[in-house]
Amino acid sequence: MRVLLIEDNPETVFSIQRTIDQYSPEINLLGTANGVQEGITLIESTPADIWLVNLHFQDGTIFDLLDRIEPEVLQRVAIIFLSDQGPFDSAVKILSQSAIDYLPKPLNSLEIINVLHRGQKKLQQLGYYQQLDILKNTINGLQRQQNGAHKLPVFLVKGEVKYLDIWEVIYLEGTDNITTVYLTERRSLLSVRNLGFYKDYLVHQCAFIPVSKKYVVNSRFIDRYKPAEGFVHLINGESLVASRRGGQYLMDYFRSVFELT
Repeated sequence: MRVLLIEDNPETVFSIQRTIDQYSPEINLLGTANGVQEGITLIESTPADIWLVNLHFQDGTIFDLLDRIEPEVLQRVAIIFLSDQGPFDSAVKILSQSAIDYLPKPLNSLEIINVLHRGQKKLQQLGYYQQLDILKNTINGLQRQQNGAHKLPVFLVKGEVKYLDIWEVIYLEGTDNITTVYLTERRSLLSVRNLGFYKDYLVHQCAFIPVSKKYVVNSRFIDRYKPAEGFVHLINGESLVASRRGGQYLMDYFRSVFELT
């Protein structure tokens, strides 16, 4: 397995090099670079199977680098992102379950090796280059969240991905490995991912409420909640069953919002 590392933190570089040397001699770290320009030079001169790439550098971002790489080159590699815990973490977690993987910092030796081996398997997946576009659009949407411009990538059948504005998503309903996304204007979409796939991102980034194991609801569409009934009533007239834990989460959420205003 041939690996390139593009990372500007010397401690991270040292940690990855040491882990590979100690635990996986079959992994060959062919070279390192500490920024966009050095990364492009390394990629053009050194064919590899996997790239470990940080999201941000002093001379640009990973997307500045990828935009200058030929698409056919991107199709032949697995890209693993090195991600600090932060506002983009939930988005990257979502996409790591499709064709992209990531390593959260601080690094864990076992996880480094596991992710590299998963990356080798993901080389065989179709639509890898398209997944880079999904990640790019998702992160760009998070960067615009102060303006309310959230975007949610919904994975449909046959590899199709539909981008939705968060304000048009009323709630999600999970059934086994399928999620139904209910939208304004009586529309709905059927996703081939389970509810847990979307839950963390929506709850932590977009003010959705997990009212039960089955439903995650956009707080903007909640009209009222009556604990004695065990139902959440929405402004469109629908009512959803809320679990005791979900109802408590809902009350705590709105209590915290009230205290901040």
